[in-house]
Amino acid sequence: MSDLKLCRAMDRYNDEQRRFMIEDQVIVINEVDEPLSSSTKWDAHQVSNPSLHRAFSILLIDENNELLLQKRACFKPTFPNLWTNTCCSHPLTPNEVNGLQGVQDACIRKLYHELGVPTETFSPADFKLSTKVLYMSPDETTGLNLCEYELDYIVVCRCTRSEVTVESNDNEVSDVRWITLADLVQEFTDVPETFTPWFSILVEHFLEDIMDKCKNSLDIVNDGVIHNFLPKKE
Repeated sequence: MSDLKLCRAMDRYNDEQRRFMIEDQVIVINEVDEPLSSSTKWDAHQVSNPSLHRAFSILLIDENNELLLQKRACFKPTFPNLWTNTCCSHPLTPNEVNGLQGVQDACIRKLYHELGVPTETFSPADFKLSTKVLYMSPDETTGLNLCEYELDYIVVCRCTRSEVTVESNDNEVSDVRWITLADLVQEFTDVPETFTPWFSILVEHFLEDIMDKCKNSLDIVNDGVIHNFLPKKE
């Protein structure tokens, strides 16, 4: 694990990020979302030989149909300093392996860890699966030779803004803001390079439908599809 010394700063934040990369065990899967094994986050994200693993992206949408965005901290090993959806992370072994239930449990854990949202704010059932996205995106910005290769559960949670207490973890998040779909689309059109690759997929292909359903109080229903955005093989 000596390569982890490539992290930019040797302060307590990066010490914590290195610990997560070494100790956290992600769920290695195949392209139809069947668990195969586990791997450290560090090994699973190596650009030379990445392991497909399960991930999730939370979309927290309030009563005004505004979406909570976060800006990833400069200490993040992949895609630092970029805007993205409310929270994005991984269910971990051994306690979060059980499909959607594991993802829902992980959503509560990570909302607290990254944004300080108290664990009692939501129940697991509040996180509704909309779809799944399969993608790969090497990160060429940090010099760490890491790559995201994920099957991403897109989960939607509706809320009342006043019930959501946000106290961001500076090691994970540098800024947060609520945004309308119209303003987000305009910003994405103007400066797409300021958003993470997985969130860019959501903005381009799924977010309008999801937020339209929320606006019209329609149920978020799993479409049962794994949408494949992997590079086409030559």
